[in-house]
Amino acid sequence: MWTSGLFALGGIALGWGLNAITEFWRRRRDARTRWNDLRRELAVRFLEATERVWVWSNKLTNVTKAEQTGMRLAYEGADTFEAAMAKISEADRDVRSLDTEIQLIGSDSEKEAAHRLREAAWAVGAAYAAYQRVEEGEREERQREFDAANRAYNDAREAFLVSARKGLLAA
Repeated sequence: MWTSGLFALGGIALGWGLNAITEFWRRRRDARTRWNDLRRELAVRFLEATERVWVWSNKLTNVTKAEQTGMRLAYEGADTFEAAMAKISEADRDVRSLDTEIQLIGSDSEKEAAHRLREAAWAVGAAYAAYQRVEEGEREERQREFDAANRAYNDAREAFLVSARKGLLAA
């Protein structure tokens, strides 16, 4: 008779133990899912911000040329050099802020890929600006530099995507 009581207590202890283990793994999976959602959102926002730096770096040259020739260009309300620079500065602040978050929660490869992408976005803008300022005889060389900078930007963007994807799958 007392053995049936021991079996009952053993069953209760076993049930409690299995429930605790199941709860531990569920909480761990939920935490990993939460971090994955945060990292995925961070990667998307970082890509959008670096894209804005790249786009506004290119548009800055057009706005500058328009000002010099008396034309009016309006890109999302930025029709002057100062307004275009403000857009670039705003985008760069976003990139820096998001890069800091990546440095905190990203993998080593994500951190490195984010740095390369940020640098590549600025390099494209600089190459485009150099291309716009040259004389006709130098345009071919500057065009090659601009094309190379664009390829480097696209490669860095792809490397960041691959790194972010691997980080999400590994978590």
